[in-house]
Amino acid sequence: TEASAEMRLGYATGLKVTPKNAMEMLQWALVAGMSDWADHNYNRYEMARDAFDVKGQYRWEMVDDLKQKVMQMKQSEWPMLILALFEGIPKEKKQYESFAGGYRKEMPVHQRNTRLEQCYEWLTQFGYQMSDEEIRMMSGQHECFGKGGAAE
Repeated sequence: TEASAEMRLGYATGLKVTPKNAMEMLQWALVAGMSDWADHNYNRYEMARDAFDVKGQYRWEMVDDLKQKVMQMKQSEWPMLILALFEGIPKEKKQYESFAGGYRKEMPVHQRNTRLEQCYEWLTQFGYQMSDEEIRMMSGQHECFGKGGAAE
């Protein structure tokens, strides 16, 4: 196992990204992220199944199907895949990523959500303008968190 890992590392270290292979490298980065997300995020793999019309019955079958779908995606579809990696594609409002913690979020306490923070970072890099409310939610200063604001 150690020798194989060292061989993979050695080979990957020598790989060069060129204009000719950049898009293929990006596709594989998305495949790796989506496979990890689908295989290890048990609460959300149903969202991935629905969003990408995945047919596999078990997680490993689903990951294989996702790989095929990602490799066949048009570049215009990649932003939806990236969004799914950050926060899923929820069917119900209660499944949305948020900065609220606490028991069923009924009495919300601010809780840092690095996945959602990175999602905002990605979106703003491409021109998204966060609303004042979104900024207050992220910082823990939104009124829904009460007088205490951010939790430690």
